[in-house]
Amino acid sequence: MTNAPAWLDDATDIVHLLNTFLDRLDKQPAAARRHPVGIVLNEKTLPGLFSLGDEADHLWDLIKSLEEDHRVIHIKQKKQRDPFSPVYAHARLTLQEGGEKRLRDWLQRPAGLSPLQHWRKSIETVRSGFPGKTDRLSAHRIVMQDQDDASLLAGFVRIGQFQHTALSLRQLSSRCFQGDSKFLDSRE
Repeated sequence: MTNAPAWLDDATDIVHLLNTFLDRLDKQPAAARRHPVGIVLNEKTLPGLFSLGDEADHLWDLIKSLEEDHRVIHIKQKKQRDPFSPVYAHARLTLQEGGEKRLRDWLQRPAGLSPLQHWRKSIETVRSGFPGKTDRLSAHRIVMQDQDDASLLAGFVRIGQFQHTALSLRQLSSRCFQGDSKFLDSRE
């Protein structure tokens, strides 16, 4: 096992990109694929890279470091590109041999369920505690800083205890989600 780069915790865009590789591998393992997992760099996959300026240059240096120093990915630049576009525009990143294991170690994501699949499985275990359907809750993973899935779902289950009280949404949120009165503001 190689240690994660010292800068990884501070590079949220890179962590998101690397998690995308693992998400795709969780959906279909490398052994079941005809071609290696690849990500094409564009405004959708890594927006910070296309925001022109020092931040973009820094992100590109970090991506090159993943290839040259850490041997996690291969970078294949697009052969025919606009001469005025940056070299990384539409470059294709693929995992190197052993890259998946290294990424899983760095990001502490063992092979198996993706975070969304884990969230849905956690919902199934507490489904009986919900007064209604859980379709909307399981559509997207909800995260709260310093809370795991189980404790977050326990907050949603606690909402049922207050369904016949005259609490405002913020009062309800505060009582069920560790004093965070605005947690439910963007959720219906």
